[in-house]
Amino acid sequence: MSLLYSSVSNIDHVVLDEDNSGSRRLQNLWRDSREEALGEYYMRKYAKQSGNDFPGGSEELSDDITQQQLLPGVKDPNLWTVKCKIGEERATAIALMRKFIAYQFTETPLQIKSVVAPEHVKGYIYVESYKQTHVKAAIDGIGNLRMGFWNQQMVPIKEMTDVLKVVKEVTNLKPKSWVRLKRGLYKDDIAQVDYVEPSQNTISLKMIPRIDLDRIKARMSMKDWFAKRKKFKRPTQRLFDAEKIRSLGGDVSHDGDFMIFEANRYSRKGFLFKSFAMSAVITEGVKPTLSELEKFEDQPEGIDLEALSKVHYNVCILSIHF
Repeated sequence: MSLLYSSVSNIDHVVLDEDNSGSRRLQNLWRDSREEALGEYYMRKYAKQSGNDFPGGSEELSDDITQQQLLPGVKDPNLWTVKCKIGEERATAIALMRKFIAYQFTETPLQIKSVVAPEHVKGYIYVESYKQTHVKAAIDGIGNLRMGFWNQQMVPIKEMTDVLKVVKEVTNLKPKSWVRLKRGLYKDDIAQVDYVEPSQNTISLKMIPRIDLDRIKARMSMKDWFAKRKKFKRPTQRLFDAEKIRSLGGDVSHDGDFMIFEANRYSRKGFLFKSFAMSAVITEGVKPTLSELEKFEDQPEGIDLEALSKVHYNVCILSIHF
């Protein structure tokens, strides 16, 4: 679990009522040692505005929009990486918190906003402040941060949300196993695992695409098409047909064994190969139906199509008797 810490210091003489009340709430949270409540505080702090889901948009588009909303603005403090003694990241963050409390009512309070020590990051901690000089003043005298005193790196704004990203632990997910999509254009669709990237918390899937041929015929981008249509109608599942797409004016290129259309990869058999965040898929207890299995040409491991056919046949007979 990440360790978070926030100050109520006056940074560059910018004092907002909201910041003051938020800081007082945060101090109370620290006093009560309620880590879950702390997490809630930071979620509210960095996600004050929640956008509406893009109607029928792809999972990546929805995730990108969400991430954009979480990004800090130009008036927010920066995040700095500081080298730390390996294995002492959490203890060092606590030491920095105690130093802040000790200096809080002196003539030289620490002008930092928070400290983050993600459990999966070794040898570094993150310090939030408006200026690098504020970071140096805060870490001065902390033994575990000696190696990071002279050099701190600012985290780019686009990468700041990744610092607090929770990596979902993935177990028993192997190539050719089955998952379902949770939301977006492919909600509830069955997909076959191509490969998993645990370090990136992503999964690459083989699936049947849903391409709106009317949109291609109108030669409109997905964004413009959704904006124009009052009611979104999800396209039907169909294997990718390069000739059909070209005949409608679509631009299809090749990259090795794959065809590329609108930045998506398609196999020569027409399947879509696409990466999703692990949070976008259901992995537990997913069982494809017989009709879904028939759409994927190869018989997957651990699935007896003949047995499934018999079950399907028996169900049909029973339904006739009733």
